[in-house]
Amino acid sequence: MSLFSELKRRNVIRVSIAYLIVGWLLVQVSTTLEAALNLPPWFDTLIVTVMLIGFPVALIISWVYELTPEGIKKEKDIKSDETITHETSKKLNYITLVAAIAVAGMFVWQQMNPQVIDSGHIATSNNDEINTTVILEQVGIQSDQVESSLTLGVAVLPFANMSEDPNNAFFAGGVYEDVLTYLSRIVQWRVISRTSMEKIAERGMEITAIGKHLDVSHVLEGSVRRAGDSVRVTVQLIDASNDEHIWAENYDRKLEDIFAIQTEIAEKIAQQLKTTLTPEQHQLIANSPTNNIKAYDLFIKARELSRVWRDADGFREQIPLLEQAIALDPKFAEAQVMLVQSYGRIFWTGEDYEGVYRPKAETLKNQIVADYPDSFYAYAAQGYYDYTIERDYPSALGQFQLASLERPDDVELLTYIGAANKRTGNFEQGIAITKNILSLDPEDVSSSNELVTNLIFANRIKEALVQAKNDVKKFPKSVISKTQLANIYLKYFGDLESYYAIFDNDAVNNTDWLYTRLKASENLSKTINTLEQLKLGETALNIAFIDLQISEILNINGEEIKSQKYALKGFETIKNVITNKNFLEKNPNAKTRYAFIMYVSCLANDKGAFEVFEEKFHTIKDPDIYSLYAVNNNYAKALAECGDTLKAWSILINLTENPNLEVTKWRLALDPLYQHYFSEIPEYQNMVKALEAEKSQKAGSE
Repeated sequence: MSLFSELKRRNVIRVSIAYLIVGWLLVQVSTTLEAALNLPPWFDTLIVTVMLIGFPVALIISWVYELTPEGIKKEKDIKSDETITHETSKKLNYITLVAAIAVAGMFVWQQMNPQVIDSGHIATSNNDEINTTVILEQVGIQSDQVESSLTLGVAVLPFANMSEDPNNAFFAGGVYEDVLTYLSRIVQWRVISRTSMEKIAERGMEITAIGKHLDVSHVLEGSVRRAGDSVRVTVQLIDASNDEHIWAENYDRKLEDIFAIQTEIAEKIAQQLKTTLTPEQHQLIANSPTNNIKAYDLFIKARELSRVWRDADGFREQIPLLEQAIALDPKFAEAQVMLVQSYGRIFWTGEDYEGVYRPKAETLKNQIVADYPDSFYAYAAQGYYDYTIERDYPSALGQFQLASLERPDDVELLTYIGAANKRTGNFEQGIAITKNILSLDPEDVSSSNELVTNLIFANRIKEALVQAKNDVKKFPKSVISKTQLANIYLKYFGDLESYYAIFDNDAVNNTDWLYTRLKASENLSKTINTLEQLKLGETALNIAFIDLQISEILNINGEEIKSQKYALKGFETIKNVITNKNFLEKNPNAKTRYAFIMYVSCLANDKGAFEVFEEKFHTIKDPDIYSLYAVNNNYAKALAECGDTLKAWSILINLTENPNLEVTKWRLALDPLYQHYFSEIPEYQNMVKALEAEKSQKAGSE
């Protein structure tokens, strides 16, 4: 018998035909499932590989073995009169026919629905650039017809530092930050901020998960290697909907070409996202901030320091770096603007005791405005000066809004705009701005906290409660988020149980003044011991504040002599800070501080000091709306402690007419401090009864 006849008799030929038809059908189905179910791109490759490996195995099995009613047996062990290969061949013919019909149906369906062709399987060119557009157009689909549920935008993962010298990590961070900045100047898409992307990177999320989490269509990965006067930047752009790489490039250049590289990256990404840049946008991403690499190094080191808020100390570290950078390149406008802000922030925090930073800020600001009139640099410098030095928030807001016309997605600029709106009483606008910031920086806990603050001041308390709950869930380590939520429960709903549930589980909050007062009412000695232990390793000023807390809770509990001793210790330290020769004349925050020192004077039973400070207090103009609540609250406490409880009550009850973070009716009712001062006043008693009745009524209706 010939080999062909034997292959036919043993159904090897029929098995091969059936295997190939069924295999082709499975490959087509897997390709369709990959696109429809967003399966990983290797899924259909795996199917093809398994089918190819299985083909010779199937042929060998069909040659060696035969299917019998008793099971599978070796062909050589079956007698010729017992074989049933003819029946098996009929079954194989039937399977082949059904598979062929399915293949024909699949072919017709594909011709009628060409849009299901998977755009992910595209060969790469010599320069590793993956051209999806060409393949799509070959099958009659324009690239802009491919629908995606993700919003057009770019999430840039932190650039890896590939330099042998770990000290060059700051340089990789600087390049990464500038690429983000350049991309954010192209307003047609969203660019997620660095803060959020660093947190996303720490979680090790997959590309498609990043796209869904942030609602952005593309993710950019990159690395930076610096060696001597050379730099290599590697980047690749990935479609976040399917994890397909659509563009990649290596840039090997001299170090001074780093800005050209950043420009080219932004332009290439614009091309890949089918975005046409305006001449103005081209100019924005083409300008080099400086031609001096040493100045650039100093600048990005200062910028890295600014990413962690450390009050005045952080700005003091930035200043010499920025001053050196400007000395190397006197036309380095970005560094000049940042330096104005650094000078101003030291003044704004109340630590310009020698009065040197205000004139420095003013001189540099004037120089920038003269050198770059009607530009982003002029508007930003003037805005920082007005905000931090003059505390002229309406003027600062106008300057920042002009600056944002050139850089609409600059998160730092938007943060100042939101803060200026809050301080001018434009809380609804502050809410809108903060939500915009969170769309660009969704992992920023500070902006989430700011949104809660604006919602409260806008009297949208229920929304504030929902947002605060979400913040605690999203940022479980944030002390501020927990404090906000706890205070909403107490100050707006009278819910002490929920308040305690949050604070009792967070030892960090032991320094919260309201919490320590409430806990002292349960166990005075334990609370004082806890506060005493917190003094270890603290600065003299922080120790003074702890002494004042102890004085306050002793006073509430009727131990006036002990209270006065603690107050006197803290009073001397704080008085020396506030009465510094430059404080009153130079610090716009003076009224808030004077209101507080007046309260401390009364705790120390020094009414003479209270009268001196009160006289100065009334000579200072009121601060912004946001700060005014704290001023009036401290002033009322000082009046109450010094004996004028009726006037103090009048101030506080008027404050409750406007939503604020300091004073609400529930706060007045539940805080032991206000109970201590006002419990004998009939109006106070009536307020407490009304609140309890309202709470009982709501509980009954629920």
